[in-house]
Amino acid sequence: MIKVEYVEIKQQIKSDVVNEEISRQVEIFFDINAKEALASIEKRNLSGTTKIEKDFYLPHVETNAQEQGVLLLHYYDLNDTKQTALVMVVNSRNPDKKLEEIMGILLNSKNINKMKHCNSNEEFRRLIQEGD
Repeated sequence: MIKVEYVEIKQQIKSDVVNEEISRQVEIFFDINAKEALASIEKRNLSGTTKIEKDFYLPHVETNAQEQGVLLLHYYDLNDTKQTALVMVVNSRNPDKKLEEIMGILLNSKNINKMKHCNSNEEFRRLIQEGD
């Protein structure tokens, strides 16, 4: 089963601690230790940027856990600019085909823009169900 979650963090977050906050959210929603999630995100970042657009990022958390999914996270930088992170939580040994399908839907350029304007879990889920 694929887990789909949305969260908005209203306070400003410094760029050097964004991945720590993302990791805390992954722990909350996916029950993956925040330190392990952070290590996975940082390892992935070593291979290149996860920036899709100037205010849209695609962090990856690779895990051995069976629960996989996506977390749409809105937060604000120190300039009070809304940033979006679509966090992919994937079992790298056994990626779920449904997760691959969902990522294909979400990474459509029209849907990237729609994700930036999602305001609830219901809107995020509807975007995935409707596809494009």
